[in-house]
Amino acid sequence: MTRLACALLALAPASTRPGDAYDGVRIALQRHAGVERSPEELTRALVAQGPKSIPVQYGLVLGSGLDELIGADWIPEAWACQPEQIPELCRRALAELPAKDVIAHLTQVSRGEPEIKERVVVMRILAGLRAPEGLELIWSTTEELGALELGYPSVRTAVRTAMGSILSHAPAAWGWVEKRLEKTDATTALLLIETLGELRLPQGMAILEALLEDEHLAERTLLTSMVELELHTPWALGGTSARHLEPRFRAREPERRALAAALAGRLLLASAVPELLELLEDTEPWVRATAASALAQLGHRPSDLDPDAWAGWYARELSWREQRVPELLSILTGPKPGPASEALHELFTHPLWKRELARETAERLTKAQHPVGPNACALLLDAHLRDALPGLVQALSMRDSRLRKAAWRTLQALSGTDLPLDLAAWKEFVHTGGI
Repeated sequence: MTRLACALLALAPASTRPGDAYDGVRIALQRHAGVERSPEELTRALVAQGPKSIPVQYGLVLGSGLDELIGADWIPEAWACQPEQIPELCRRALAELPAKDVIAHLTQVSRGEPEIKERVVVMRILAGLRAPEGLELIWSTTEELGALELGYPSVRTAVRTAMGSILSHAPAAWGWVEKRLEKTDATTALLLIETLGELRLPQGMAILEALLEDEHLAERTLLTSMVELELHTPWALGGTSARHLEPRFRAREPERRALAAALAGRLLLASAVPELLELLEDTEPWVRATAASALAQLGHRPSDLDPDAWAGWYARELSWREQRVPELLSILTGPKPGPASEALHELFTHPLWKRELARETAERLTKAQHPVGPNACALLLDAHLRDALPGLVQALSMRDSRLRKAAWRTLQALSGTDLPLDLAAWKEFVHTGGI
């Protein structure tokens, strides 16, 4: 067929050309009356082809059928996109077509034991769909593949992305996962744990706690994910990780004692100092070193101090907390800016208690006098602790514009989001777990 003939065939109305399975997609992607169309418009045109087009569009996502779609020659003036754009356009369209129909086709494809590359494509499509029904296919795929195939970074990443996308956007997915936990194999459970740690959604803590009861799962990965989740949403999950770390300080296995010490340091868990002091006398040198390192994180002091020096430091810290903190917090909201500023700076010179004091300080911003409030925001920013988020959000309700702006800038920096200075938006942000 000549180039001219190909062009005439491509530009001809569908009714005048020989019909094939690609007609609908072809019409959706061809240029109409010379009008340029955006990728979004092309995606909508592909979605308009309906569920019957799913097999063809899935094949095009894989790169199969492009020759049949385009014809013998590529005629640029006949098409509204480039050939290399077609697979991605079809993938986007599949994410907007009816989820049950797309998942039914993906399930059928998966029964044919596709190659690893195609498995990755299936996971990418499920991630785009964000439908809880897709979890069944994810679980069956991971159980079928096993640890060896899931060791490939591309497969592992695709599975975790699909899990995370569904759990982030479909509330019903959490109930499905909870019901399926007892029948979840260790490899799939590990992927779930990693995903929950990355998502940092507070709903994940209940699942992590349930998985912690399974002695066959990696305790280090589980507890680490729990700690990271709590640090991200301390106002909702405060104390959860500490409850699970506490018995492990006295575990028979040295690796479990060391893990508890390391995670106490990561969590900046002031209440764990007595246990860490005991571990400085542990029979295993590496457990003692881990405990010393955790204490150094908590106190911002050299890790090579001897046990007596650490004990003396902790006694002084306890005394300061009991005798000075209540008074300093009272002065902070008093009528005199000078003493209040001095109290503010003293509160932030004791790193052991900084998580507790960041929360306490932020909660008092609505009562602080100018200019203590903005100065407190600056110190909270330096401390970089999300414990302060709820108190900072409340400060957005104040009439003092300088305090509102300071609290807003601090919220943006601590949260990593660019929400506007809007009280309702930030309240929703905190309510949903800071995501």
